[in-house]
Amino acid sequence: LVNTAATHMPIFFITKIFGSALTGAFGLTFKVLYIPMALISGSISQVVYQKIVAIHNSQPELLFRFILKLFVVLLALTIPFVTIVAMFGYEIFIFVFGSNWTAAANFAIPLSFVVAVRFAVSPLSTVLSLNHNIGRGVCWKILYFFTLGTTLIAASDLSVDSFLIVFAIHEFILYGIYLAVILHATRVGPSKVL
Repeated sequence: LVNTAATHMPIFFITKIFGSALTGAFGLTFKVLYIPMALISGSISQVVYQKIVAIHNSQPELLFRFILKLFVVLLALTIPFVTIVAMFGYEIFIFVFGSNWTAAANFAIPLSFVVAVRFAVSPLSTVLSLNHNIGRGVCWKILYFFTLGTTLIAASDLSVDSFLIVFAIHEFILYGIYLAVILHATRVGPSKVL
C-alpha cells in the first residue's frame, strides 16, 4: 500500500500544483524513460534473486561482494542512457512526439537520473526478500513514503523545473540510503535481525 501510494504521489502533486497538462507531460516522459528500464530491471531481479538465495545458503560471506559488484555493473549500464538523454533527449522527444510536447522534452533530463538510480539499486533489493531482512525493506518503504511526501510539499511553491530537480535529489538520497540498507543486510544473518 505504501509502495503504491509513493509511486503515484509525484503525479498527484504535479496535478494539484501545476495542472493536468504538465501531469500528462510528466507521465509521458516518465513512462518513455522508465518502462524499458523497468522491464530490464525486472528480468535482472528474477535472476539475481535466485543467485542471492544460492549464495546466502552456501557462502553468505560472499553476498556483500556480489551485490556491490552487481551495483557497479548496473550503474555502468546507466551511463550511456543518461548521457544520450542529457545530450540529445530534448531533440529526441521533439522529433518523436512533436513540438507540442516541449514540456515532456524538458523533463527528460532530470527524470533520466531518477530512472538511472532506480535501475541501479532496485534489482539489488531482492536481498531484502530474505526472511530476516523483510523488516528492513518495510522500514525503507515507509521512510521513502514520508520523506517523498514532505519533499514534494516543501517544493510545491517552486517552478515545475525546480520541483523536478528537488524530486530527483530526493531520489538520489533515498536510493543511496536504500543501497546502504541492502549492503548492510548482506552482512546480517537471521540471528542478528532487529
